[in-house]
Amino acid sequence: MLKTAMKRGALSFPIGVGVSQLVNILISLGMGHGAYLSVLPDFAARFPNEITAVIVQALLTGLLSSTFAASSVFFSVDKWSFLRQCATHFAVTAAVWLPVVWLVWTPRTSPAVESLVAVSVNLVAVYAVTWGAQVAVNRRTAKAINEKIQSEESDSTHERH
Repeated sequence: MLKTAMKRGALSFPIGVGVSQLVNILISLGMGHGAYLSVLPDFAARFPNEITAVIVQALLTGLLSSTFAASSVFFSVDKWSFLRQCATHFAVTAAVWLPVVWLVWTPRTSPAVESLVAVSVNLVAVYAVTWGAQVAVNRRTAKAINEKIQSEESDSTHERH
């Protein structure tokens, strides 16, 4: 399981970095200034220069993506209930999501409590999408297993006659 988690995390890291850059491009386009916003000014202010902020942001977004991918192995633990799988996955991803999103993408213009609520709501929304995707995968897997069982039962019934 650890090997699978590490493989998924490693494969997902560059995807997270790429998605982060795509988000930066979309935000920059949405601002309509014709300039590229590589990082939020509040985040960049924490570093000696912009390139350091960009590198740290890339590493943190890669870490975030890797965490979601690596912790997906919890959904493969057959002896766990689906509730336990979800709760464990949520706890692990929340432990990384909250500080990364708070640090990288939360402007400091709002009071801290409001920002924390916004980041938490964002987490729940993203998690709901992740959870929904996992439910869809589980349903597809169960359907395939059931079809295979029915096919084998049908084949064995035909062989007896």
